[in-house]
Amino acid sequence: MTTTTASSPLIAVFDVGKTNAKIALVDPALGQEIWSARRANAVVQGAATRELDLAAIESWLLDALRSAPHRERVTAIVPIAHGAAAVLVDHAGEVLAAPDYEDTRFDEVSEAYRPLSVSRPSGAAESNKRAMWESSSRGDSSISCSTARATPK
Repeated sequence: MTTTTASSPLIAVFDVGKTNAKIALVDPALGQEIWSARRANAVVQGAATRELDLAAIESWLLDALRSAPHRERVTAIVPIAHGAAAVLVDHAGEVLAAPDYEDTRFDEVSEAYRPLSVSRPSGAAESNKRAMWESSSRGDSSISCSTARATPK
């Protein structure tokens, strides 16, 4: 049986979805979660669309990490997100938006986007539709829609 010591490294897994955010400390030697915190996420009105409340998520995450037991043993943070929690960034990494995929404003680009989405996984299609809408609403043609293959070949 593998045992953990007071100095064994921990991994913080940060999972964000539209409904909830969770931070969990995992002991990789044991393969067990040793602590976690969760919060319900809210949707707020952004400049152009409804969006995830990124400021509230960030504040909660920092507070949760500060209060986490054994936080000094965390050697890595692994972010995980569902496509519904996509955050659009520009080429410099600046946040453009974290749009709510259920916002009806995305219906404005549905027809224009449909030919582009034929072979894309559904989560990627939604993220790309949001990027296309954001680009068209800003008059910015520098934002491109792309999909990375998420499954092994």
